[in-house]
Parts: sequence; structure tokens; C-alpha cells
Amino acid sequence: MATIFLPARGDTFVYQFLPYRNYARSRHLSTGRDRNGSLGYTLINFDLQSVLPVNASITSAQLLLTLYDVQQPNLQATYKVCRITSRWHWRNVTWCTLPFFDPNPLLVFPSPDIGLLSLDLTTLAQKWLSGEHAELGVLISPAESARGAYFKAYSSNATKSDRWPQLMVEYTLPEAIITPPSFVDNHSELIVPANDTRQLTQDVSLTRIMTVLITNSGPGTVTAHLEISADGNNFVSSSAPRVIQPSETDRLVADIFARYLRVVITNTTGAQALVDVYFQGQIA
Repeated sequence: MATIFLPARGDTFVYQFLPYRNYARSRHLSTGRDRNGSLGYTLINFDLQSVLPVNASITSAQLLLTLYDVQQPNLQATYKVCRITSRWHWRNVTWCTLPFFDPNPLLVFPSPDIGLLSLDLTTLAQKWLSGEHAELGVLISPAESARGAYFKAYSSNATKSDRWPQLMVEYTLPEAIITPPSFVDNHSELIVPANDTRQLTQDVSLTRIMTVLITNSGPGTVTAHLEISADGNNFVSSSAPRVIQPSETDRLVADIFARYLRVVITNTTGAQALVDVYFQGQIA
């Protein structure tokens, strides 16, 4: 059995009190009812079919959220997870453009505690992979709640990537066709001078999933982000900038796929930085 941790393809929340505002850049996801009675819904989407082999069998799929604020004046407060049934995009969805969703909840859970929240999406993930349901994501909302009962989780914009929403998927493959995976594993060592920028480009056309790992040996601090391109010449940003302090390692994952992936590392400090960049991916 294999396990993968799949980052969200898109995640945000909508807020009834500000019905025209989009929160795609927020560092948190808010679910519940505030003290004024306005509702907040969290929306999260994943892309299983582009990552898992077509002959994979999902045995478990757990949505993992890291909660840092929980208010529960009503101990009977509950929340529900529903399957989204129409298309939406995290960069422009608002309360007024909320997508349709199945009102019959996939699961109902009590008011959680601060820390890691795990929600079982196994049955839904199996139907996503089989194509029975379109991969349109899930919506988390109050089921029974009083004013002031809500929780906040870190979003994919959070500073630390280990706090991002993830789908932990365990799956098996037919024994007769299991073969050792092939990997892209390219390593480059860069010196990024003070107040300068360096770039590295990787052809990722043969990969299913690609992660860029960056280690900053210092002494300067750098920021890094990913860009994607169809032709290797025209690039567009595909991840939020990440600040990487000396002696720290961080990871970057593009939000969508394109043939070329470029990491851009900028040093805005007065000291140069020695940076190790690893492109690692599984070949399709």
C-alpha cells in the first residue's frame, strides 16, 4: 500500500457578511457563524486523477486541516462536509457566486479542537477517481451552530507548508503491474548575490507530480516562487512567494500543470545566499 499527501488544488472561504469579497489570498479558512450571525463556508478542491494511476484502488482518503482558532460557545455545535456539484474557482468565488452542492452531507462532525483535524473522504475520493463524481471539491459549513461558533484553519497561503490543507490518500495497485517508479531528481547549487535574482527551469512534461525543495544555507534570506510555461519562453506565476531563512528548507508545488516549471529565487538582503534547489518528481 502506498501513501501520498496531496496539496489542495484550490482552497478559500466565503463570508456572508461581505458577500462580494473573494478570500483567495487569505492565510486562513473560516467556517462557522460569527458573533453577528453571518456564516462562513470553506471550499477545498483536489486533483486526484492527475496524480494516482488509473488502476489504483483507494483504501483511505483523509482531509487534513490544521486548526489554530476554535470558538465553541455552544458545545452542541456541529459541522458538515458536502460534495460540491458545480464548477468554481478559488481565485474568484464569493458568497454571491457560491457553487451548488449536495445538501446531503458526506459526514457531520462535532466542534473540533485546536490542532490537526482529520475528515474521512474515502468514499468520495473513490468516486472521484472512478469518474462517478466530477472532482469539484468539498464545502465545509455549520450543521448546527450558535452565534460565535466557528473555527479557523490554515490555508495554502500559510507561511509554513506543513500547515496547508492536504488529502492523505492510501492506495494499492494490482500486484501484477506494480513496477519500481522512475524519478526526476535534479539538484543545483546556486549562489544568489545580494539584491539579485536567479532562475532555474525544468521540463516536467513526463512527470505526474513535481516538487521543488529549496535549502538556504545563508547567510542571506531569500524568497522563492514557481512559474509555469507551455513553451519555455512565456512564464506565469504558479505559487505564492515563500520566505526562506538561513538554515531552513521549504517546498514549492505549482497549483496547475504545464510543460515547463521555473523556480525564481530572489535575495533582497545585503549578504549573498548559498541555495540548494532540488527538482523531484515521479515520471508518468
